[in-house]
Amino acid sequence: QLIVVGLEGSSHLGMRGEGGAHYYDILAKHAFGNYGDLLKEVSVNPIMADYLTYVASSKDNNVTGTAPDENYARELMQLFSVGLYELNDDGTKVLDGNNLPTPIYTQDDVSEMARVFTGWALSSDNYEEKKNTDYHNNQTYQHSYIMEIRDDFASEYHDFESKTVLKKTISAGLTPKEDIDRAIDILMENKNTGPHICRELINRLVTSNPSKKYMKDVVGVFNSGKYNKKGSGRKGDLKVTIEAILTHDEARKTSFNTKGKVDEFMLLTTHYLSSLNVKPLPEMSYTGTIDNLTTVMEDVYWFTPETQYYYQVPLEAPSVFNFYSPEYVPNDASFSNTGLVAPEFEQRTYNGLIAFSNYIYFNLKQDRYIYEYVDTQKSNNPTTFTNMTDWVRTDGNKINQTSFSGLYIDTTAIYKKFSMFVDGNESLEFYNLNAGTEAQGGEKALSENGKEAVVELIEYLDMHFTGGITPQEYKDTLAQHLYTTQSSRNNIMRQASNIVGTAIRAIIMSPSYMVIK
Repeated sequence: QLIVVGLEGSSHLGMRGEGGAHYYDILAKHAFGNYGDLLKEVSVNPIMADYLTYVASSKDNNVTGTAPDENYARELMQLFSVGLYELNDDGTKVLDGNNLPTPIYTQDDVSEMARVFTGWALSSDNYEEKKNTDYHNNQTYQHSYIMEIRDDFASEYHDFESKTVLKKTISAGLTPKEDIDRAIDILMENKNTGPHICRELINRLVTSNPSKKYMKDVVGVFNSGKYNKKGSGRKGDLKVTIEAILTHDEARKTSFNTKGKVDEFMLLTTHYLSSLNVKPLPEMSYTGTIDNLTTVMEDVYWFTPETQYYYQVPLEAPSVFNFYSPEYVPNDASFSNTGLVAPEFEQRTYNGLIAFSNYIYFNLKQDRYIYEYVDTQKSNNPTTFTNMTDWVRTDGNKINQTSFSGLYIDTTAIYKKFSMFVDGNESLEFYNLNAGTEAQGGEKALSENGKEAVVELIEYLDMHFTGGITPQEYKDTLAQHLYTTQSSRNNIMRQASNIVGTAIRAIIMSPSYMVIK
């Protein structure tokens, strides 16, 4: 959400998946390192250089009428470091004599910063790092988006004169890389970088509306690089900053009514899957099927197309501002009248919620489908298959990206719990689930024992997925709905599956799961 690139919308970046993965590697590498070091490496990354268009940017040339590209220079300041307006350490804006926010930088600062990012080109060769011989027609090989950008054309296109950014000087005669390092140092030295970056980190990790004290405490750690006698002592130490964010009183207590955040769709998906011990299906190919003519890719978690309707696919941000605005205010008086923001709510469209619900439905349906054919936990398999690989090889045509995920979850523990609630054992027979009497349509209704088991199941799922914070009224309503679940064609296992699947989906779709506190 902070240092964003997107591969979609470009004729060639969309085909540079390895470069995108390498960019994520950089973010992971510096996640607990120093923020300034992260900015320096990102600033010579080819994906970023292409995405924000400073590859082949040239110094001022009065003859040709060219000027440095200002795209990255602007976003580096506005989004990645100092922000738009002067901030106090508690995150509040500094106001001028007219009671208006004070801009932190000017257009002149953008123009000066743009001069730093001139004279850079992509590596030319697809197999080894090699000098690019054509500055304005950069090669776009896959390999070119893994190697750092190069300054082979510096003497002709880089601006070696002195530059002034935020009233600080970058000396003349520095190399292009030294120019970038000095520019990043200036941004890191600025008092605004701490509160701007810390607000983003707190927003993504804990709460959309941190208090002034929370902000000031965390900014102090970011600026000093020290927390509880730990840390490097360098401004921008992310490890101790994150520790300060996660261990603060406002992060540990749930009694703050205005605290917390809405979980974004992609993280909702990964949280849901990881809570059910997700595993990738073996021997899946790029097409999502078993095919000797395609390349098998092991240990890949394939996602079904439903996820594209979340409007949040990794590396497919619609712009450098990413999937939602950090200042988004829902059209509701409880937000607009209180000055509160809820950034992730901008994603919560009708279509997005339906897509997420459908994803859970099909994911749970696939889980039971797989385990009806092969149960990797038992010896008495219902078929001749003894492991998942054998099953996929034989029935692989049933697994494809248009109807199933190339991954599977394990709800066995939940079914065993439900079996205990129903029968007092883990046999998965659900013998006492229904009343044994036929309801309308020849289907069997739940017994009193089955209804009690449903209540216990809901309590178990509430604790498993939300830590037990789901309101009683919601759980009671869900129980009443599940009481009406009847067996299809007198199939008691189908009845149990419908109850478990519906209960899981209802808990996952509830505010108690979607709002993190």
